[in-house]
Amino acid sequence: MSGPFIAPYLVDGDPVSAEVVQEFLAGVAALDAAARMTVLTSAGTGSPAVTSSSVVVTNTPITFTTVGGNAFALVISVFDLTNSVAASTDFVGSVFVDGIEQTFARAVKNCNVADHCNLCQVYPVVLGAGAHTVDLRVMKTSGNGTLSIAAANCTLTMLVVDLP
Repeated sequence: MSGPFIAPYLVDGDPVSAEVVQEFLAGVAALDAAARMTVLTSAGTGSPAVTSSSVVVTNTPITFTTVGGNAFALVISVFDLTNSVAASTDFVGSVFVDGIEQTFARAVKNCNVADHCNLCQVYPVVLGAGAHTVDLRVMKTSGNGTLSIAAANCTLTMLVVDLP
């Protein structure tokens, strides 16, 4: 027997030949050679106050360049805020791409205790060719609490796939 042994695979209960599996793997290898996949990450610093205006989480902006015209990023954001007053307070966590809020990625969280309030999100963003900057921002939308960004716990992670 030549080549590596491939155990039988089943698709919808039917066996798939080793040749079909090898062709599939060759196609995946070709895609990997043509595409650039990169993981980018940043963590916030400081503890700026959250107001009714959008505030950038310090140190989260990531700048990168895509070459292909069919790029996208899977964005994972983690927000951590502290509320110094036990009062119901809403905040919005958003991702901005090239200075534009990705409104589909906007999430609202109610923080009603004098403690940490967390918000995590995962979503795709379509990107064209060129330089891009992605950052996390927060904004207080209602309530009487006093919110601050616990920036050391705020992270922005992206898997950027740049297709030709």
